[in-house]
Parts: sequence; C-alpha cells; structure tokens
Amino acid sequence: MASDYLPFAYLETANIMPQAQWATLTARRSGFSIGQADSRQFNKAWRQATVVAAAVAAFIDTRVPQNIVDNGDHEALALLFAQAISSFVSGGGIGEAPTDGRSFVRRNSSWDDAAALRLDGGSW
Repeated sequence: MASDYLPFAYLETANIMPQAQWATLTARRSGFSIGQADSRQFNKAWRQATVVAAAVAAFIDTRVPQNIVDNGDHEALALLFAQAISSFVSGGGIGEAPTDGRSFVRRNSSWDDAAALRLDGGSW
C-alpha cells in the first residue's frame, strides 16, 4: 500500500538547527513570534513532526491493507492506527521484553485498542 505522510527535511544535509540549540531555544517552548523567520528553526520543527508522522504512517501501512491518505480525517487515521496495533500484537509483534527490565502487560483481556497495553511501571 502507500502513505501520503512523508518526512520533511530528513536528509543529513538539511537546513535545520542543531539539536543542542533546538533543546534550549525559547521559541520551542513559547512558539515563534512575529518577525523574520529563521528557516533552520522552522525546518527543525517541521522535521520533528513529519518524521514521527511518517514513521507512524509507515507502521500502519505495514499492518493495514489500505492506503494511508492525508485527507484531514484524524478519527479515521486513529482507527487505522488502532487496527495496526491490534494486527501487530495478534501477529506476535511483541517478541521480547524491553531491555530496561520492564515488560509489556495487558490492562484487560482485550487487545482491541491501544489502551489495553502498557508498560509495567508506567502507562501510555
């Protein structure tokens, strides 16, 4: 299948702000203000959002037999994501416990939604 969700500015040579500067940037916490834009800052923000969106869409694409379209329907996308997680789990996708000593457990007997999963010692 295919996904409309694509990463932005993902090349190593992309015009983005270095991570150390991004981590301490005031605008990252308060938002960008009116004035001349610094393209490296905007590119960094867009890259972080689009890379995660593309990764989630790629995960859905490997588990749900339909195209992942960018049509603004976030509820349909959430449903596809839940279906992909269900497919992943029912297909034995969780093979090993995390290396930090925690393990995956079920909150209830249903694998039908993401809320049924959590890491012991924490929640999603």
